[in-house]
Amino acid sequence: MYFKYHSARLPPNPIVVCLHGFLQEMHDCLAVPEILHLICEHLQGTPTLMWLACTCRAFKEPALDNLWYHLKNITPLVQCLSPDAWNGRGINRTLRSTGVGFARPLTPSDVATVRKYHHRIQRLTFNSSHVEVAVLQVFSFLFADGFLPNLKHLTWEAEDDDVLPYLPLFLNKKLESVDILVQDPDMTYVSLINGLSIMLSPPAVHRLALRTKNVPEPDYLLPLSSSLGVWSSVRDLSIPGLTVEGLVHIAKMPHLRSLAVGWHIGDIDLGALDHVEAPFPSLVSVSFTAFPKVVNKLLPHFRFTKIEQLTFGYGGNELGDYYTRPHLQQCMATLEDYHYPCSLKKICISYPWVICRLGFTDVISPLLSFRALEQVRVVLENTLEVSVENAAKMAEAWPNITVLHIASNGHGTPLTKLSSLVLLAQRCSGLRRLALKFDATDADTRTTLLEAMNNSDLGPPNPNLKYLEVGESLISHKEFVAMLLWELFPNLERIRSRASINQDGLLYHSRWKRVGQVLLPLLRMAKRRGEQGMGVGWSGVSTQFEDRRLKSWWSEDDSGRRSDGDRTDEYEESDDD
Repeated sequence: MYFKYHSARLPPNPIVVCLHGFLQEMHDCLAVPEILHLICEHLQGTPTLMWLACTCRAFKEPALDNLWYHLKNITPLVQCLSPDAWNGRGINRTLRSTGVGFARPLTPSDVATVRKYHHRIQRLTFNSSHVEVAVLQVFSFLFADGFLPNLKHLTWEAEDDDVLPYLPLFLNKKLESVDILVQDPDMTYVSLINGLSIMLSPPAVHRLALRTKNVPEPDYLLPLSSSLGVWSSVRDLSIPGLTVEGLVHIAKMPHLRSLAVGWHIGDIDLGALDHVEAPFPSLVSVSFTAFPKVVNKLLPHFRFTKIEQLTFGYGGNELGDYYTRPHLQQCMATLEDYHYPCSLKKICISYPWVICRLGFTDVISPLLSFRALEQVRVVLENTLEVSVENAAKMAEAWPNITVLHIASNGHGTPLTKLSSLVLLAQRCSGLRRLALKFDATDADTRTTLLEAMNNSDLGPPNPNLKYLEVGESLISHKEFVAMLLWELFPNLERIRSRASINQDGLLYHSRWKRVGQVLLPLLRMAKRRGEQGMGVGWSGVSTQFEDRRLKSWWSEDDSGRRSDGDRTDEYEESDDD
């Protein structure tokens, strides 16, 4: 009677109808399990999925499968027990005392409750700060035959290496993706990693990532290379160290498409792969997280590989004999000898703490031979000036460029003139994202561009660029800069600036904020009102639009996902942000 009374007051929908007579009142298609699973997959991440599991027997099983499909930790398995069985919140990443733990011994009914849900979990991200070690101990005793029997994707992020011995609790023969991150690897870690092939099914694993947060000793990493030969089905591989033996194993992997290597590289001769026929047959992406001196050991072995994406760099601030100008120059010289320049589409070079004062000729010029490049990201400690001549060279060499990111971590000159920005806008019509450090205070450049704007000689605008990162660029006459950007990039949606710690840097940052948050939205509103016949120019815009924010659109991987926030200019207040 309760459901009949309340459902009569609600608009008719499939969920209410199924409450009256179960399957008799439902459409015949809802009796097909595949359709129910598709509906639940569409509702994943919404409260409706939980309501379906609680109110409709037909949707109960598929709804529960989707509710438990992906867990960000194992705390829900503990919290599904009665409230007197557990304590703690398990949501604090800094205080281990708030992790979820057991308040009393588990009973057979508690174990039955966990078994009701644990087989539904297929994707798990484990963080050791959310649970107490005692929880892992109890589960290892009660589920010796397998804790998560249907788990396929495991991400292990241990903030405390004391929980590492409990990693086998989460392993099974069905795992397809394994990502293990530890703080400081030791002999226990090496022994466990070398035994992964026994606890897993190597032919089923398609992604294997072994990562370390802190820089480990080579003795703990290099022995891992000897066990790489069994992972012949891996398509995505990330390892912290490499030796000659490991390089040979990787070169023979027939399905490997993505390779990431970091930290330590053993002594590898140039002829290490001479006896390997057609090395790296399917490789398309290579990434090195290491110093330039270390990268030079590996780059020559990929000269005859048709890779599409290359990344090498290091974001740490440790300085030493690795960070020298000749080593990075040698990296760029090796790239010039690449045998398939028409295959490379994305390249990223990131050494924000390299104090070597390299220029455009040293870093960018060697890349001009790669005519198929679509994304170029270069981040160094010093600022690279892009003159008008150099901008013309880049536009001619990279006709398909969509992302051009040339940034610096330090402060200094020379800076790129606004005239180079005009040339890039004219000749790089496909450019969607641009990051450069400009000098928008030069009076001669401003006079020349203002005359060109008055005479309509700027050339065609770039309708595709929507994201502009200016960093700590200098700026004066912000109204002129706003008008220039409006003429060059009519669909610009985001400007990102960064403030330095000195007073002038804060002033420049404030001016860029004004351009992005106020002036460009006003120009857009003025154009819209002019098209609607409500007046043209600034008089047609009300002051109520001064704080409008343009929508956000760009994400780091350029995959179309929306980024966090809704600001016009996602800016940073300091160098540490």
